[in-house]
Amino acid sequence: EAMLRLVLRNHFPEPDLFTFLMLPVDPERCVLVEKDGERSAQAFVMHAHPSEPNMIISTEFTRVVRPCDFALSLLPDQLAPFRQICSQYRESEFFHEVEAGRVVHQYAIAQLRKCDHGPPLLPLENGDWERCDFSRHGLAWYLRQLLGSDSDAIEVYGQMDGCVLVPYQAAIPEAQWPQAWAVLQPLFLQQRTHYRRMNKCTSAPVLSRAAGPRFTVEDPVYEQLPEKKFPGQIRGTFLEFGGPP
Repeated sequence: EAMLRLVLRNHFPEPDLFTFLMLPVDPERCVLVEKDGERSAQAFVMHAHPSEPNMIISTEFTRVVRPCDFALSLLPDQLAPFRQICSQYRESEFFHEVEAGRVVHQYAIAQLRKCDHGPPLLPLENGDWERCDFSRHGLAWYLRQLLGSDSDAIEVYGQMDGCVLVPYQAAIPEAQWPQAWAVLQPLFLQQRTHYRRMNKCTSAPVLSRAAGPRFTVEDPVYEQLPEKKFPGQIRGTFLEFGGPP
């Protein structure tokens, strides 16, 4: 029996590409691992076939940890292209950027602040505004509701790299941020006006771009896992188990 975590990303690492990750999970610690027994982390990048409309092209990536030239030379002839890919990758500019830690995050972080008089508002079809259940859903859900039909073209996430963002932050792909902000800014200015009028106050929530992400301590992905309780009691520096010795 094995545990796996599946991650899907649209338009990543480039537009019109679809990435699918399959990551092993250590069942004891509930953390992601690169390898668990015979299962290793794998990535599949898919895109539409250039001439067949009902087909896709899928490329599988599997990490080979520090392959030396001697080990690569022992690969069978049918894997000769793999030897060339490994050599080219280690000489590429991207490899040196990753090795030096210079890879820049590709997400803009939206942040909601100053909700001093309750949650932000959402528009109704008749032009009025109403309070939303923000504490239950978080900013990613709120921005999707605010974007409406535009949310199909703009991706808004409550997680980054498998880590859950705090409820008042959401991640939007950097390339889509100008389009998202062009829609969100005028809508949120209207929301601020109705918020002050509804709550009879002078302050209103502020939506802005944050300097960086902040993550919650707990990851809800593992909330449903059974809790393993220690079968004894700790008193002082001794362990006491129930039942006869």
